[in-house]
Amino acid sequence: MERLPISISNHLTHRVPRFFCDESQWHRRPYWMNHCHHCGAKIGDYETIEAPGAPFNVHTFEASKLSFSLISEDFEAAAVLNKPCASKSIRPADLL
Repeated sequence: MERLPISISNHLTHRVPRFFCDESQWHRRPYWMNHCHHCGAKIGDYETIEAPGAPFNVHTFEASKLSFSLISEDFEAAAVLNKPCASKSIRPADLL
């Protein structure tokens, strides 16, 4: 995600505390990624999208397992491959 309004990043961080913008050593840039709820380790795209059996793998994806959250405001976001996150990294502690 290259550009995301702070109100939307706050919403995401509140709703999914382990999904936030963080530095990727593999891609050498920050991007929005999941983190382990036990130890906080980064969980990159390979583990969530590309690996066989990954939860969002295009070959095995089951949309019925998703939960949705209403965002009641208009917003714009831009995702560009190999670009850094434009919004500030917000962690759960920042919301307190």
